[in-house]
Amino acid sequence: MRVLTQIGKKNEAAFSPLLLDTKEEEGILRLGVISDGRAAGVLTAVIHEEEASILHFYVREEERRKGNGSALLSEFLRAIGGAGIESVTAAYPANEAVDSLLTQEGFLVLPGDEICILEVDDLLSSKQVLKIREQEIDAKKLHTLSSLSIREKAEFMAMLSEESLYSEDLAALDPDEELSAVVFSEEKARAALLAQKAENRCLVQFLCNTDRKAPRNLQYLLIHLTKQVLMDVSFQQLCFYAEDTNMVQFAQKMVGDASLVKREVLTSTAGLVFS
Repeated sequence: MRVLTQIGKKNEAAFSPLLLDTKEEEGILRLGVISDGRAAGVLTAVIHEEEASILHFYVREEERRKGNGSALLSEFLRAIGGAGIESVTAAYPANEAVDSLLTQEGFLVLPGDEICILEVDDLLSSKQVLKIREQEIDAKKLHTLSSLSIREKAEFMAMLSEESLYSEDLAALDPDEELSAVVFSEEKARAALLAQKAENRCLVQFLCNTDRKAPRNLQYLLIHLTKQVLMDVSFQQLCFYAEDTNMVQFAQKMVGDASLVKREVLTSTAGLVFS
């Protein structure tokens, strides 16, 4: 037996293991589905004026492919149907089952960022990586983000903005200051790498070299990143954005074997406009 319900203070304890850290408040809609007396799934959305965004949509693994996800989504669309909502959006980790479900309900699903993945185990067994680890870095040229002075950081950020078509996105990044590094030459920032810890992954967010006549700049960054990733035992994967050809070449150069570079779609986005 399936029961669909709005989640509030009286019943949220039954769904708490599945819920995001959100509370019953204005603008937040939380729905749950109960199957055979047990919480099977939840959907959390935020509603603002004429737009709704799905923040969290989850069904227990053992309760999937039983219609629970479809029932939740249908109930959500019914619930907002009379509220003057004109559009619904969702962003989520890439998942073919979710893509299919949203498509069936009329959503337009677009694939998000694709990443290249290097397994740390492959790095540890790579002869190419062994050679990289044995190389030295000119300490006068390469500096971690954490070691930069205020003036150097300002120059560094200016260089990133000039090199990137996505300067607004750069401002929103939150790189790890030990993983990230910049190469200076003649007192000017010439190359940079921004990387972030994401659970068991090291994700390279940005990579550039403004001095095309000095490929050694990228080599310094390659050595730095390799050593940092292999020193941190929590890392299982090293990832790069596949749309950036510099990053793909960087990843292939790191292991010396293109077949070791896997690809994965990181996120998907979906939208539904009510006519």
